[in-house]
Amino acid sequence: MKKTATIFFLLAFVLCFTSCNKYAEGPKISLVTRKNRLCNDWELYSYTINGTEEIQDNQVSKLSIEKDGTYSTADITESLGQLQSSHTYGVWEFKESKGIISMTRDTLNIPVDWEIRELRSKYITLKRVLSNNTYIKRYRAN
Repeated sequence: MKKTATIFFLLAFVLCFTSCNKYAEGPKISLVTRKNRLCNDWELYSYTINGTEEIQDNQVSKLSIEKDGTYSTADITESLGQLQSSHTYGVWEFKESKGIISMTRDTLNIPVDWEIRELRSKYITLKRVLSNNTYIKRYRAN
């Protein structure tokens, strides 16, 4: 009887533990806090809209997320041998569900919410659905 109760308890624990994955594509468990995993310098390596890759060979997009709640982006494109860049700055926060990051540009007061699909120390995947379009951004640590 004692052995059966122990096996039942272990089975229940394993089922509960494995079903508590916070991010669809992320690790089951991490010893590093989500904020520490998110705050980093990132380089975009995949950007899809409805499954179609949108990154061009002549462009680089970077995202820096800071622990103080600020972020910055840099988009660099080469055109006719010239480098052109644009930068944005803003603030970020985790939403109540903690699976959502809300980013607000300094020039706009409208937050843009991204679902965190994967959050690792070296990779993050963000997803947004807007007007029947699905946007997925995949970053790797820079």
